[in-house]
Amino acid sequence: MIFQAKRLDGLIGATEFHQRCHQHGVDGKQTGGSGVDGKQTGGSGGMTVPTLGRSQLPDFNVFDSGEVTVKIETKCPAPDMSRVKVATLGGHESTLVVTATGTYVLSPTLEYIKDVDAEAKVRFIAPAGNAANLTLQYETLQEHFELQEHGQLGAKVSEFRRISPKEYKVLFDGDEVGEAPVRQDGVYDVVLTDTLDIHIFPMTAPAAVHMFWLLPQYLLITIGEVLFSVSGMDFAYSEAPMAMKSTLQAANLFTITVGLWLFAGLTSATTAAGVFDNRASHEAILYAVLMALNTIVFVLLLRRFYRERESEEEEQSEEQLDGGTPSRPQRRNGQQSTQQQHDNPGYVEDHF
Repeated sequence: MIFQAKRLDGLIGATEFHQRCHQHGVDGKQTGGSGVDGKQTGGSGGMTVPTLGRSQLPDFNVFDSGEVTVKIETKCPAPDMSRVKVATLGGHESTLVVTATGTYVLSPTLEYIKDVDAEAKVRFIAPAGNAANLTLQYETLQEHFELQEHGQLGAKVSEFRRISPKEYKVLFDGDEVGEAPVRQDGVYDVVLTDTLDIHIFPMTAPAAVHMFWLLPQYLLITIGEVLFSVSGMDFAYSEAPMAMKSTLQAANLFTITVGLWLFAGLTSATTAAGVFDNRASHEAILYAVLMALNTIVFVLLLRRFYRERESEEEEQSEEQLDGGTPSRPQRRNGQQSTQQQHDNPGYVEDHF
């Protein structure tokens, strides 16, 4: 049985149980959550754990530097199974391995957190201490694991290793003893029993979102880019004076460069500070909020622009009605006659 408890801000949850009873193969039970010195702090409850199955442990609170006491009731108990204390640490995951010969408490770890590059992470556990080296093999690719003794009961445990997701075979002394399908973005405990059976248990579930869901996102991004980019260039060109159309086109593209600089600076700062480590959703929310604020500012500026242009058109209409400003055909005729004397049409448009 493997007992895995993730404690975040004093909360125990997302727990897995796996049991193998050598003599009877019966179910086991876990009861009770406790704090330091075995005093009850968060509640207790019974749970039946199927042989080599999986169950979910209800959430309960513990002290910041507390322990969880696990009581195991089975027909084939080992001498140290009555009350087992498992140390907990905020944000870490603790593991308790229970076999018919004893219990093995592994230190709290942060390795259950998914790899930032979406690789898989694997650790080997040999409760019987019958293996010093194990190998995962996929075709010509081999990943070697060295197991070290852990505790006083002879169990051996390897360090976590980042590996590529493949359908691996497990080799012990050159012989295949089982299979270990490793999926992308998953974190696994691979247990080797005293009978050389292989059981693989995910500490953290692998990625289950299909790559197809990227297509509608890229489609929406492409549509938005086409609509915004073309509209922005058209606006900068149509509203610019004749002599400054190229300049304002360059200024419009320069705003994109400034945005990329801001993005690069913000990304570098948050990466150096580790603000969004293993929190990709928080980073996405931040950029969504910034885009929403940018959209609000854009809409306000756009409304201001249209109000000023409408005001200018009304003033021009009033001047035309008062006879103080020549009509558009008259101005056009004047510009045509002036263009014959000047080579720069931008100068003509700006001054006549």
